[in-house]
Amino acid sequence: MLLNIKCFMNQYRQNKNLSIVGITDGDPFDNSTWSGSSNAFFTSLKNHGCLHAGISGLPSPMTRLFFQCINVSFSIPAWKFKYHIDDRFYRAYTRKVRQELAKLSSTYTHTLQIYSHYDVPTVIPDKNIVKCAYQDGNLARLLDSPRGYPNISKRRIARAMAWERKVFSGLDIIFTFSEWLRKSFIQDYNINPEKIFVIRAGANIPHPLTSESKSYDGKTILFIGIDFERKGGKVLLEAFTMVQKKIKDARLIIVGPHSLRGLPENTECLGYISKNSTEGLARLMQAYREACVFVLPSLYEPFGVVFLEAMASGLPCIGTDNCAMPEIIDHGRTGFLVPPGDPWTLAGRIVELLQDVQMAKEMGANGKHKFLNNFTWDHVAQRVVKILREA
Repeated sequence: MLLNIKCFMNQYRQNKNLSIVGITDGDPFDNSTWSGSSNAFFTSLKNHGCLHAGISGLPSPMTRLFFQCINVSFSIPAWKFKYHIDDRFYRAYTRKVRQELAKLSSTYTHTLQIYSHYDVPTVIPDKNIVKCAYQDGNLARLLDSPRGYPNISKRRIARAMAWERKVFSGLDIIFTFSEWLRKSFIQDYNINPEKIFVIRAGANIPHPLTSESKSYDGKTILFIGIDFERKGGKVLLEAFTMVQKKIKDARLIIVGPHSLRGLPENTECLGYISKNSTEGLARLMQAYREACVFVLPSLYEPFGVVFLEAMASGLPCIGTDNCAMPEIIDHGRTGFLVPPGDPWTLAGRIVELLQDVQMAKEMGANGKHKFLNNFTWDHVAQRVVKILREA
């Protein structure tokens, strides 16, 4: 017992030598920032005794409004895309980070930024401070996605790519959610492979569901995603009409979109559910409990933290065989992978799981086991600490 306490204290002291400043585009400890991943990630680092501070690089509301106005477009998707990749906006982010870092009273050893909006290597020329980033995606992967992107000026895209190349090349360490993304940094940005580490991600629910008995015979499918079209919502609706021909009492629950019209029978859209409120979280957990299978047939999904939430809830998962989803779902063991945009194969796999309760139960148990052993934020923090201490 005494030996265990000494080992813990020694490790804690070693971790204290790591003094990390976390940077993100909002309140680092607000569950609305980065879909809750920011709070979970930085809180885990804090629990490991190595977080010096968390700061926001998000510019003021007036600054954001200005860049929204100068990027105005008749097409809303193009408007959003232009706004989010405006390199002039990135400079405003960087200025905000400079201001926030100047407020810190004591010294720190590392910076760890979420996203590439801020050029921290330029802000901190001191080579003794290790500059890191944690990425779930990048622009190169988005531009190469099967979903495509809004038609805007190639010059605008080139400037955004140049910005990312500059930021990423100036960093000392890049942490990624997936091997799929790691390969992109090597191939598309020419980053030294020794600087890039896959540390995965965690689920943004308070804790996994308990080991209470779960029913898999309710014939209920769950979909969660705000960007309905990108996440394969239309493909799922088409597949669901095929499922209903074989399973009359099949039910589909959709969480995320505010309103959908012309839905098939036995389809319920719950709209957007916020995890920030007790009521919202309880309602979301109820949706996970009622479901027998989780389906997210995304056309483009940089990672898919929602799969981890579903696995934590004991659900077999169906995703597509692109992006990082094959790294999350073990085909035939924790769920199924289907081709993107293929409602026929998707329908077949859904029917398979709804009709075979034992298979669904086993896959759900395998998924929960994989989640608990690989995809918690504590695991992520442990990997970060280990890599930074060794580096």
